[in-house]
Amino acid sequence: QLEHREKLFNLINLYEGKLNDVGSLNNAFSSNWLKSAGDDVIKRIQRHVYNYFYNICKTGSKQNLWTTLKEKEKNFKGRGYAKSFIHLNMRATNEYSDRESLAYLYNRYMNPYERSFFQDNGISVNEELLAVSDLLQWVWRSRIRNGQTINLYLPSIRMRTLLKRWSKYEI
Repeated sequence: QLEHREKLFNLINLYEGKLNDVGSLNNAFSSNWLKSAGDDVIKRIQRHVYNYFYNICKTGSKQNLWTTLKEKEKNFKGRGYAKSFIHLNMRATNEYSDRESLAYLYNRYMNPYERSFFQDNGISVNEELLAVSDLLQWVWRSRIRNGQTINLYLPSIRMRTLLKRWSKYEI
């Protein structure tokens, strides 16, 4: 079955620039990385998200959407975009189908207990495809669902690489 990945990927204006430097480590933005991030890193990410939305995309809070771990939401909330947070696992809603600029501040890895459970039961899970699937489910809340272009700030080098590989049918 043809998924038209290239066509979908062409609707995503994926940010490539210096604001991604904060996510240059392969584990950057993972659960453990986020939970141990110091105040200086948190403030830097807040500035990057604000800069991305307002100086690069030039979109206002009603056009923006962002996410990270729920327990880190209050840490990353920033001036002008705080109210545009939705959960990582938000599904099946058209409420945000007008949102143009997105920031996905997470790097999805499978929970070690879940991985062990599946392995113990002889089930292999493609963790890379799982990560991209969760990202795309979240991105689908935006106006991309209507065939419109979106802006995406994805500072995790791993998640950006996985998304690009997915678009080329490499995973």
